[in-house]
Parts: sequence; structure tokens; C-alpha cells
Amino acid sequence: MGCSNSHAECINFDVLDPPVNANFKNTRIKTELFPEGEIYYLRNYKELQKDNIPKSNSKGIMAYDGVIAELSVEYKFSRKELMHEFKGSVIKIYHTDISLDNEFNYIGSTEEYVDNDLLFKKRFRMYYCFQKLQIIKIEIDINQNIQVVNTSLGNILGSKDLFVELPFLYHGSHKDCSVIIRGVVVKDENKNSFITLNLITDLSKLPYSDYFVVISNWHHPRRPQQVWKSAEIPGTESTFTAQMITMQDLCLGNDNRKITIEFYGIYCGLVGKADKTLAQLNEAMMNKDKIPIISEEGEEKGYFYISYTIEKISRFIDLIENGLQIKISFAVDYTNSNLTYTNPKSLHYIGNPDKINPYENCLRYFGELVGSYDFNNKIAMLGYGGIIPSTGETSHCFPVSLTNNPYVKGIDEAIKQYKKSLPQIVLDGPTYFFPIYKENLTMLKEEDGNCPTSIYHLLIIITDGTIHDLDEMKRQLIKNQDSPISICIVGVGDENFSKMYQLDCRTKPLEDKNGNKCGRDLCQFVRYKDFRDRPDKLTEFMLMIIPSQVEAYYRAYPDKFIGLSDAGKPKNIYIRKIKEEQEKEKLKANKTKSSNKKSTIKLTEKEKEKFMQEKSRDEKEFIETNMPLIEN
Repeated sequence: MGCSNSHAECINFDVLDPPVNANFKNTRIKTELFPEGEIYYLRNYKELQKDNIPKSNSKGIMAYDGVIAELSVEYKFSRKELMHEFKGSVIKIYHTDISLDNEFNYIGSTEEYVDNDLLFKKRFRMYYCFQKLQIIKIEIDINQNIQVVNTSLGNILGSKDLFVELPFLYHGSHKDCSVIIRGVVVKDENKNSFITLNLITDLSKLPYSDYFVVISNWHHPRRPQQVWKSAEIPGTESTFTAQMITMQDLCLGNDNRKITIEFYGIYCGLVGKADKTLAQLNEAMMNKDKIPIISEEGEEKGYFYISYTIEKISRFIDLIENGLQIKISFAVDYTNSNLTYTNPKSLHYIGNPDKINPYENCLRYFGELVGSYDFNNKIAMLGYGGIIPSTGETSHCFPVSLTNNPYVKGIDEAIKQYKKSLPQIVLDGPTYFFPIYKENLTMLKEEDGNCPTSIYHLLIIITDGTIHDLDEMKRQLIKNQDSPISICIVGVGDENFSKMYQLDCRTKPLEDKNGNKCGRDLCQFVRYKDFRDRPDKLTEFMLMIIPSQVEAYYRAYPDKFIGLSDAGKPKNIYIRKIKEEQEKEKLKANKTKSSNKKSTIKLTEKEKEKFMQEKSRDEKEFIETNMPLIEN
């Protein structure tokens, strides 16, 4: 899911139409109309009708890359006689997106249960969206006795075996009956197939200038929709490379759908275009034919040669299905600018049960959403900028529990520890991020060595002020860009967060003071007050980029991914550990072999003569000493 070389992961997940072309004569094109290097992921809402997905279910929900999950439901009983008692019961499925104010939408109902098969035949489909908490309500109707249990789509797809078991109340007990809900992703090869196009262009008939290319599809029957736009390249003979466009976005996987390739000059506007299908482009590539660039007036302004390659790449949801876990770490700001927790104006204030402070809000929403993608549901809770009681000194990285263990089980325990820590920690300062980041790198290495599948870390730093180690943080982020970690920074309060935006890689690559640039997008910043009334929208905005960051990382470092086999066991179990053990054994064998080798040092004649004399003397001495004992 990349785009141009310079902005490989600057991705916009919205559907935007390109501007209508106008007369740009003697006027430079406003480049903001064509954001460089962005891909516009298109949503084909006809899929709703094809897959029988209710319109109410899709309202207001923008799925991640149009991924559809298929759910199945089954009973599980501890006693056989219950199978007959449940005969005729049905299960109804409802769904809500937490950003829709918990209004549940009806998805569908199973057929009536018969006692010869615990699995219901009917399947239910819904769009999957990583950045939203998608709640699923399961209503079990047993002879008009209705029981309700809830889960989330993230819990199902993020679980190790892609299912959750939910006990429900029957005859006063939760031990005898449960409902199992399983999820699978409906595969679409067009979304896993990526095409890279190379356009070798000759515009020598035109004056020297900067030119760029826009590629559009015709998913809409009456107007094109932009898929990719190149960087501006000076000169009239250039090669434009459109990288990693999905076949779904380009032509819906159909070789005979029209594609428009437009060439623009920054001062003259539209130079010309070529309307071709992928089949025609393939024929031109095989025959090495020139493809003319035709202006709106019908004149040939130049030509280009084309070559392309298509490859299949795992998407985010494929990685999740294959065992990828996302570990979440929180870093809470204990600097004195927050004000003490007993002050009603404090950002840490916990005296009003009807009003949740911004720190707790962020913990709740991020934790509930991302925690689904960790098999163990472990959350690391760290603090910085406060004086801790064990040392009486300011610490820039410490467990919120004030013990040696930074981990908690689940978000409720995390919030409990956060509130418990407030009376024990003296707020101080300044604000340093690097110690927190360094500790997360250490935890990452420790967990990675003990986990049979791959782990991607998400560090969420909540802060109320400016950063005092900005240059060092930039340097370390660039240095450790090959680590599987993304950073989300939430700015609470009304401070000036201008320095924080320098860490944000969403629009341009991160760069340190020495000119070194980060090769991937791994850090985002957002102000809490922009989403004060809708913290669910904050998580949505912040996390919408995470899937593409995860994909980009494992695309760049494919050897670092360890998934699950079809049997649910880790592929190449502990492959890294095995390799390390093999290397150690090999090194140990070489050392043993070398120690057992006989000396091959060549001696000179004098040294040899001296050696023989010493050997003869030693033998004589040995015989004289031991011969009497031997004879006796």
C-alpha cells in the first residue's frame, strides 16, 4: 500500500475526487489539489448489495480497505440433555460502531436450532475497521427467554484461534451453556495483488519544465477517480514509477476496464493523456510499442513506453489472521504542569466521578480497542517526569505500579493502577521522551524472544507539554526505524505543541538536524482538545494509519514475520531462536575442533635437533626413575 518513493507511506484513506481540469495557462498548478504520493482507497458500495450487507450496518462506517468479515455461530453445552432443551431457539446478531453512540443495528438471525448439529448454517457478513471498536451483540432467544452477551469484531479476529466463547445465563448458571462466534476474512485477491508501473516518457516536443503524472480509474461510469500522482520531475525525458497500487483500486482486477494516464506540466496544466485498458498496456509492453500522449485538441504531444509487475503481498488483516500480535504500551505524563490530582483544574483530577480526565479517557479508548490484538491482553503502564517514592528522585521512566513489573492484565487494571499512583508520585519535570522509547525497545526485544509469533508494538505517549529532548528523539527514531514499533502522541491541555508536530511523519519524512531521514512513517501526533467531546474519534483518527505502517514494516523486513500454520501452530517455531542455537552450536563445534587439532608449526633444523635432544634426555630420565619399580 505504498505510493511514491519519497512518501512511501503517506496514505489518505478517504475517497477524494480529482479537481476538474481548467485552463492553467501561465499559472502554476496548486499542488495541494494533487497531494503528492497519496493513494485514494476506493470504496465500492455495490459490494453491500452483492454480499447482502444491510445498509444500516454500513452507515457511517468506513472499513479498512473494504475488508469483509464473515461470522458463524454455534452452541456449546456441558450436558447432552441441553441439546434437546434448546430445540427451536434462535440467535440474533446486532452490531454497533462505538462512534454511532451505541445504536445497535440488526444484522440477521440464525435458523431455528435443531438438536443434531451445534453449528448454525447461516453466515453473517460485516465490514471490518481496525480503528473503531465494533461491538457485536448476540441475543439468544430460548422460548422467549432472552439472554444477551457482547463481544467485538476485534476480539474475534484478534484471538489466537479466530473465535471467542461467551458463556450465558441459563437456569441461574453460566457454567452449562455458551455460544461460540467465529470469524474469517472474505478473501479478495484483487486487494492482495499490487501493481508497479514504470512509464518511460518522452516529451521532447514540449519546452523544458517540471512534469508529473496522474493515474485514474473509471470505477464511476461518468468520471475518473484519482489513484496515484507522481512527484514533479524536471526535464522532458523522465521515468515515472507508480509503486504498489492495488489491482482493486486500479481496475477492480479486470484487465478490460479503462485506465487514464494524464501528463501535467506545472505551468501549462494538462499536456495530454492516454486511455488504455490493462490488457492494452500489457500488449504494448510485450511488443515494446510506443503509447502516444494525446492532448485535448487531438494532437500528439509525446509518447511513453510502459512496463509493469504484479505481486501478491499480505495485508494487515492477513498478518493478524496469521498470528501477529499488537502489544500496547502507555506512557503517562507526571510533570508538574499537569497540576496535582486534587486540583479541579488538573488534567489528572479524579475527584468528579461524572467527569473522566483526558488521561483516563485515552487509556480507556486506546486500551479497549488495541488490547483485542494481544493474545495475553498485557498492557505496559509507564510514567515519566515524576518523583517516585522509592528513590525520592525524578524519574523519566518508571512503572506506574511503582514495582519492577510494568505490565497489567487488561485496561481496567491499567486505569486502577494509574489512579492509585497519583497520590504517591510528586509531579516534577522536565518532559523527556527518549527514556520511555528506549525502555520500549528493550521490552520489545525481551518479548520478541519469548513469543512464537511476531509482535508489533504500539507506544502511546500522553503528554501535556512540550518536549525537551526533541533532537535526541528524532535521532533515535531514525536510528531504530527497523524496529517493529509505532508511536502515537496525544497532546492534552492547552500548551503549545508546535515541537510535537515535528515528530509527526504523516505528511513528510522525519528528519534530524544532520539531514538523516526516516525511511518509514512511524510517529503521529494529535491534540486531545480537537476531539474533546468524541474521544472515539480521536482513536479513529490516530489509529487509521497503523495498518499501513504494519504492512510497510513487514514488507520491508519480511524475514521478521513469524505466523501461524493452518493447524494453528507457529510456522517455523521460534525460528530466530533456532537459528541462534544453531549458530552457537556451530561456533562451539569449531572451537572444539580447533582445540583438538595437532600443531603443524614447522621447526628449523637447529630447533628440531634441540627438541630431539630434550626428548631423549626426558626419556632416559624417565627410565632411570621408573625401571627399578618395574623390575620389582
